[in-house]
Amino acid sequence: MAAKLLRDRFSRLSAAFRRLNAARWFRLLLPAALTMFIGAPLVFVIFFTALDWQWVAFLSGILLSAFLALASRASKAEWRSMRRTSQLSQVRDHLAKEVARRQGLETALRETEEKLRWVDRDMPVILAFVDAERRCRFHNQAFGEWVNLPAHRIDGHLLSEVLGRKIYAAAEDPVRRALAGECVEAERSLTTAEGRVFRHAETYVPHFGEGANVAGFYLLAVDVTAREDLASQGAPQQIRQPNGENPDAVYADAIAQELTHWENPAEYVSRALETNQFAVYAQEIRPVGPLAAPRPMLELLVRLREEEESMLPPGAFIPVLEHYNLMPALDRWVVRQVLDLYARRRAASAGWAHPLCSVNLSRATLADGEFPGWVRQELASRRIPADGLGFEIDWNDAGRALADARRLVKAMGELGCPVALAGFSPGTAAFEALKQLPVQYIKIDGGLVVNIARDPVALAKVGAISRVSRVIGVKTVAEFVENQDILDRLGQIGIDYAQGFLFSRPQPLETLI
Repeated sequence: MAAKLLRDRFSRLSAAFRRLNAARWFRLLLPAALTMFIGAPLVFVIFFTALDWQWVAFLSGILLSAFLALASRASKAEWRSMRRTSQLSQVRDHLAKEVARRQGLETALRETEEKLRWVDRDMPVILAFVDAERRCRFHNQAFGEWVNLPAHRIDGHLLSEVLGRKIYAAAEDPVRRALAGECVEAERSLTTAEGRVFRHAETYVPHFGEGANVAGFYLLAVDVTAREDLASQGAPQQIRQPNGENPDAVYADAIAQELTHWENPAEYVSRALETNQFAVYAQEIRPVGPLAAPRPMLELLVRLREEEESMLPPGAFIPVLEHYNLMPALDRWVVRQVLDLYARRRAASAGWAHPLCSVNLSRATLADGEFPGWVRQELASRRIPADGLGFEIDWNDAGRALADARRLVKAMGELGCPVALAGFSPGTAAFEALKQLPVQYIKIDGGLVVNIARDPVALAKVGAISRVSRVIGVKTVAEFVENQDILDRLGQIGIDYAQGFLFSRPQPLETLI
C-alpha cells in the first residue's frame, strides 16, 4: 500500500516536472516576442521618419531600457526555473530511492512475518520474553496453550500472575538468576492449580540491553512429561526402557546434538579434555576499599573451542558434563592449566609474582574427597605457593551439600588455598551456613549489586553483608559492577573488591598474567 502511494506521488511529480519544462521555454520566448513587438515600431520611427537627432537619441534610450528590463526579467525567471528544476530533480531521485527502499522493506517484512508465524504456531517449544520488571512482553502459541490464558491475559502482565502462585514459586530462583545476567538451565516438576503435574526442561537466557544492563530474559521450556506418567506418580522418577536405556541420557544427548551437532556428546567432551580443546578465560577483580590487598585477582571461566576456533557458550557443554559426571575432570583440567601457566611465567622471569586465580568448583567436585589431596600434589610438583590458587563454591551448591562443602573448605584452608562463597545473598539460612564455612571471601549476588544505585532495599542488603563480613573477618567481592555509580556506592558501604564489565570483560587467561 505504501509503495503504491509512493509510485503515485512519483508519477505526479514527473508530470509536474514536464509541465515545468514547458513553462520554462514559454518564459524564455515571451521576452523575445515582447521585445520584437515594442522594438519594431520604435525602429521604424527612428529610421524611417524625419525626426531630429534628439528624438532619435531619446527613443533609442527607451528602446534600450525596455530591452534591458525584459532581459533582466527573463534572466531572473530562468534562474528561478533552474533552481526549482534542480529541487524537483532531487525530490524525484529521493522518491525513487524511497520507493526502492519501501519495496525492500515490504519484502523483508513478509519474510519476517513468515518466520514469526513459524515461531508462534509451529515451534514445539514454550517460548516467552519477560522484561526486567518481570512482565511478559512476548509469547508464542505453545506458551499460551500451556498457561491456558488468552493473549490479553498474558501480554503486559506479571509472570507471577500468568503462571500462578505455585508454578511461579518453583521458577522464582531461576528468574532471579536470569535477571542477574546468568544463563540458567533446570528440569523440574510443576503442579498446576488443577492438580496436573508437568515435567519441564527449562532454559532462562538473559537479554542484555544498553550498557550491559539486563533488559529481561527469554524463557524456553520443553515439556518432557511424556517420559513419565507424573500425574499418577506425583513426583519425577528416573525410569528405564525395556532395553535398559535411560531416557534422561537420551534426552541429554538429544539436547546436546541440537545445540552443538555432536553425534556423541559424552565422547566428544571426554576427547576434548584429553586433547586440551578447552580454553581458560579470566575476568579481573579490582580492589575497592583502602584495606583491600592490591594483589591481582582473577576469576577463571571455561570455554570450549571448536575446530573452526569458534567459541560456543558454556550452556552447550556444561549440562553434558554434569549429566555424564565429567565436571570433576574439567575442574582438575582447569587447575592443571593454571599451574602450568604459573610455572612457565616463573621460568621466563625469575622475579615474576603470581596473581590469585580462582577456579569455580562444581557440586560434584565438592563430594570428591580426593580432590584436596590431588591439589596438594599438583602444587608441590610445580613448587607453586598455595595462596596463588583459589576456589569458588556456589552458594546454592554449598547449601545443598553443606557437609561436603564444609569438608572441602576446611581442607583447602589447611592447604593454604583461599576459598570464596559465590552468589551470596542475605538471609538467616545464608548467615547460619556461613558460620560453618570458614571461607576467606564472599562474592555478593550480582542481582543485588546491579540494583544498589536505584533500589535502597538492595543497597541495605549489600550493606548488611558488608557489616557482617567485617565482624567475622571475611573479605567481600561485589559481582556485576557495571558503572561508576555502583562502584561509588560499594566504596561507601565498605565493600573490599569489585568485579564486572566496568573494569573488563572475560579475556584469555594468558593475556592477563
